[in-house]
Amino acid sequence: MFRPKLIVFFILILNCLTNHAQVTEIKLSQDNKEMHSMFLSDLIQSIEYIPLETSDECLIGDIYELSSYISDNYILVYSSRSAQLLLFDRKGKFVAQIGHKGEMLSEYLEHSVRSAFIDEYNNQIVIHIQYPSRLNYYDLKGKFLRSEPVKPEAIIFDFTDEHVYVTYSNNEGKPPYMYELMDRQFNVLKQQVKSIPFTIKDKIGVQIIFPFARYMYDGHWHFRETTLNDTLYKVGDDFVFTPKYVINTGKYHASASKRANVEGTPEAFFRLIHSCIMVRYMFETRDYLSICYKYDNRPYYCYYDKSQKKVFHIPSDNGIINDYDGGIDFWPQWQDNKFLYAFYEAHHFEGEHSKLQSDANPDSLKGGSNAIETYKNLLEKINADSNPVLIVVTIK
Repeated sequence: MFRPKLIVFFILILNCLTNHAQVTEIKLSQDNKEMHSMFLSDLIQSIEYIPLETSDECLIGDIYELSSYISDNYILVYSSRSAQLLLFDRKGKFVAQIGHKGEMLSEYLEHSVRSAFIDEYNNQIVIHIQYPSRLNYYDLKGKFLRSEPVKPEAIIFDFTDEHVYVTYSNNEGKPPYMYELMDRQFNVLKQQVKSIPFTIKDKIGVQIIFPFARYMYDGHWHFRETTLNDTLYKVGDDFVFTPKYVINTGKYHASASKRANVEGTPEAFFRLIHSCIMVRYMFETRDYLSICYKYDNRPYYCYYDKSQKKVFHIPSDNGIINDYDGGIDFWPQWQDNKFLYAFYEAHHFEGEHSKLQSDANPDSLKGGSNAIETYKNLLEKINADSNPVLIVVTIK
């Protein structure tokens, strides 16, 4: 008869084998790219355009998506151009500026806002500020409430009333783990995904921080750590990171050995990075895993077809071809389950109205007359000097 401990042991072994079998390899290469169009109508149920109100008190641009947040009733954006954090309602009407640029505890320095969150339940805005590292709390009118310190290396990507979810940039193999779960007193509860160690032989004098690829799908966070680790993890409810995809870039991988042996200048480092495939934006649907990566400082768009088990590059310089309402081609900056979000500067819509008017076959658009008319109305409302437009797509 098996003892209970032995039964548990065999269950753990079976789970490990099962998890390993479920890992899917996705090969990305600049060599022999197979091209295939991806159409928006194949993915979405609807599309919504939200132009952010333009006025003298809320002129913004260059929205940094990692420091922005969208809730049921509000849109919070960080403008790196003006170093402002601004709150709009869900229809795009300006509500308040949250905090101010400055050196006081209630303020933030330029380029120091790492992430921001809307806590509607407590009617608060929470900002993770880098210099010095802390969380600042404000009410929904922008009034400063309080501040509490955070570990300097931490990048907070989510938090609840009970937990803080943290990731890190790989700085020569430090810290030892890339992800941490903390309680609200910032005590570490769990650590996941060991950092890949390397040491640059000649210090280049600059700190390079790469954005991590992340998205929320099927109720779970999915993460791929910066440039060295080739694995995309699904985060379980118990903060267990399970490998789901391996992104194989072959000779285009920014490996630890390449990073360690780069010449000791910033120029040499950027030459190395531009010669590697750098995965940036990702999102997932039932049928596809879609990836935007940079190579030679240029974006490329592709998708992995789960049924065919193949990667196809999209023949577009801007993303998914919009055959839904005739609008601009689209690529999301982040995914929250069935919703895809992206901010587009207003100048991207220049010339779109004349393009629609001259469309030889508007009946080919799949969104129907209401969707086409909605997009035309948007173009009438904005010009090149308007604030950015938030595009919200609901996937099937």
